[in-house]
Amino acid sequence: MLGSVRVLVVDNDPTARMVTQSLLLNWGYEPVVAMGAGNKLIADAKEKARIKCCVLALIDMRLYDDDDKNDDSGLKLADELEKKVHCVILSGHKDEQVLLRVIQEQKNINFLLKKTPTDILMEAVEVEAKKISAIKRNLQFDNFFFLDEISRTALWNLIKEYPDQAVDVIAKLFPLAKTLRVEKMHPLSSQMTFTSAPRPTSIIFYVYEDQRYDPYIIKIARTEKIQEEYDRYNKYIVGKVTERFTSRLVKAESLWEIGSAAYAYPGDDNVVSFSEFFEEKTVEEIEGCLRFFFMNVWSRHYMHAYNYENVSLYKIYKQVWGDWFTKCIKAFPVSKPLDISFATGDLQTPEPIQWLQSKVVESPNDISIFSKIRMAVTHGDLHGDNLLVDSKQNPLVIDYERCGEGHALQDFIELEADIISRLGGHTQSPFEYIKMFIFILKHKALGTFDDLVEFETTDTKRIKKTLQVISALRSLALTCVDIRDAREYVFGLLFNILFRATISHYKFQDKGQHQALVLASIACHRLDHWDEPWPPVEWDTHLQVGEI
Repeated sequence: MLGSVRVLVVDNDPTARMVTQSLLLNWGYEPVVAMGAGNKLIADAKEKARIKCCVLALIDMRLYDDDDKNDDSGLKLADELEKKVHCVILSGHKDEQVLLRVIQEQKNINFLLKKTPTDILMEAVEVEAKKISAIKRNLQFDNFFFLDEISRTALWNLIKEYPDQAVDVIAKLFPLAKTLRVEKMHPLSSQMTFTSAPRPTSIIFYVYEDQRYDPYIIKIARTEKIQEEYDRYNKYIVGKVTERFTSRLVKAESLWEIGSAAYAYPGDDNVVSFSEFFEEKTVEEIEGCLRFFFMNVWSRHYMHAYNYENVSLYKIYKQVWGDWFTKCIKAFPVSKPLDISFATGDLQTPEPIQWLQSKVVESPNDISIFSKIRMAVTHGDLHGDNLLVDSKQNPLVIDYERCGEGHALQDFIELEADIISRLGGHTQSPFEYIKMFIFILKHKALGTFDDLVEFETTDTKRIKKTLQVISALRSLALTCVDIRDAREYVFGLLFNILFRATISHYKFQDKGQHQALVLASIACHRLDHWDEPWPPVEWDTHLQVGEI
């Protein structure tokens, strides 16, 4: 599973290359030799280092002219590779000035003379390899289940040729560790249909370092995403969110294709995800946890909310999610719309992808434009597995990859969409599920649902509990953001449901895809008829007799 350590060899002397290559092979390494001269040699070195995902490099100090004392091209190349490759500079000269520069700038670069005896050179290379390679360091993992987890995500396409990147990037987080015990995050209730929120490009798990009792929460994702998360954490969380109720991002590391972030464990031995907390606790306990999060932990960001005038809500979400609608098209091609009549019957609701395309995305009269949108720093990905709860029912937030300025209602909407989407896998009655969603959408004002009495007779306890929690969530949204009109909330809910289904469609069964489109379709119909009595009278007939 884990291959030899790949070592980049960069030398302008062809004979020296061959000698170094032979030595590395004899020592059990996989040499990757850059070819050419001058600029071509340097370009080939960069390209091969990237393609082969090298973790160590032996670089000649003078790549242009061995007799030019001012030629420090090897050191410059090492500077460029520094974040990806651990570099050793080989020089035929002592180069005291270069050594002084390396020391003064605290560069993680070693310096060896080319005339170093072979046995000493081998030992030095071993020392440097142990700084970057888990296998050379003999770092012991109790299991490698995280590789199986990665293989089920889009990350696998990036590292499948060299999966040792995932092992080495974790090793970089724990440079002094001798053993690492790896565990999955707490499993959710056995009743849960989805064991985790959609993470098509990342995985999260626990790691225990040596004899530590508390684990770290480790996230593995694409290199640029980890760096972005680290930057956003420092910009939006440090000193701006109550630290006691956030997971501290201790360290972030990266290799060529993937990076890793280590979060300090944010509580006691009984920390669970909000998804599991939702399953096991009462409405009152859930409401108390949510109230504390939005009105205490995240409250400073809402205090600094501001208005953005005459703006498209779709474009605001696009700034956070990227070109997500293009991904919707790929996941649910409008040229072949999925038949959703199996669930909607005679409801006559629009096909949501086409609806969004014609009325929002490509329309000169984008109907998601509002005269005033409330903006604030949001978590940006507040689903049930990024919100943790400790034994005292304190909320603890992790994962800041999408944290930043956005729609002030986003976190409330995201959590609601997550609850609704997961619930769909539990209910035995599609009729009750759709009836619940129609009930949610009919409310034109944010705040507590004051008409829940019509669900008092339902046999589906989960439906009643869900509606009570969503009622509390919307009341908190009104209190924190001070927006009463629910129309922009419904737009956000529509976007979130489709986005969630899009990023996780590779996991979904057809039922899950249809479920998301059904909900989105009903939301489109609601927005089309916002100022009319809703749901239509003929729908009421279906709802009462259960014919949907």
